[in-house]
Amino acid sequence: MATIDTVKEVLEENLDINPESVNDDSTFDSLGIDSLDMVELICDLEEKCDV
Repeated sequence: MATIDTVKEVLEENLDINPESVNDDSTFDSLGIDSLDMVELICDLEEKCDV
């Protein structure tokens, strides 16, 4: 699975962000992700990627 697909999956599962709205040029601001969401996203990505 490509990294962007993993990110889209985590965004959809945990932050209810439509994966179709996420592309290579998306930013946290453009997706409406605040600093608390960002911390949660990082933790979820680390878990998903076994980091």
